[in-house]
Amino acid sequence: MDAQVVSEILIVFLGSILQAMAGFGFTLFANPMLLMVGLTLPETVFITCLSSAVQKVLAVHHMRHQVYWREIWPVIVVSVLAIPLGTLALKGLSKQSVSFVKQFIGVLILLAIVLQIVWHTKPHERTPRYWGLSAGLASGFLSGLANIGGPPIVLWIHAHRWTNERIRVTVPAITLPGVPIQGPCCCWPSTAASCPRGRPASAPPWPW
Repeated sequence: MDAQVVSEILIVFLGSILQAMAGFGFTLFANPMLLMVGLTLPETVFITCLSSAVQKVLAVHHMRHQVYWREIWPVIVVSVLAIPLGTLALKGLSKQSVSFVKQFIGVLILLAIVLQIVWHTKPHERTPRYWGLSAGLASGFLSGLANIGGPPIVLWIHAHRWTNERIRVTVPAITLPGVPIQGPCCCWPSTAASCPRGRPASAPPWPW
C-alpha cells in the first residue's frame, strides 16, 4: 500500500466524519483533496460517489421516519434525469489539463460554500414547486459533473420551516437514488489522457 493510497483512505475517512456530523459536505472536502493527491476527476467522482453512498444509506435508514417521500419525489426524479447531463460535462472537463480541472473544481466548491453562507431565505411552510424542481435539476447536473449535488438541495431545504432532523436527512434522501446511475456514468468519460501512472483507458477508474 503506497503513500497515495493511504492518503486517499485518510481523506475518505475524514470526509465520512464530516458527513456524519453535518449531514452533507463529504465531497466538498474530499474532491479537492483527492485531486491534490493525484487522482483524475472521473476517479475522484467515482470514489466519492460510492464512499458517500454508504453514509447516505445509514443516514436515511436511521432517520427514515423524517423522510417525506411524497414531497421530495419530484425533486428526486428531476435530479436523476439531470445526472447524465453532468456526466457529459465531466467528459469534456476531464480532457482539460490537470491544473485547469483543479482550478475549476476549486472555484465551483468555493461558489457552493459562499452561496450557502450568503443565501438567506425566509423559511416557509411550503414553497413553489419550481423551486424544488430547479434545485433538483442543479443538484443532478452537479452530481454528474463532480458529485457535489448537495448545495442546491441545501438552499432549497433551508427555505422550509422543517425540523433539524428532517433537514439533515432530506439531502441524502434526495441524492441517494441517483447513485446507481451516477456511479456507472462517471466511469464512462475516462480516457487514456485521464488515466494516471500509465494505466490504460480500459482500466477500472479506482486506484487500488
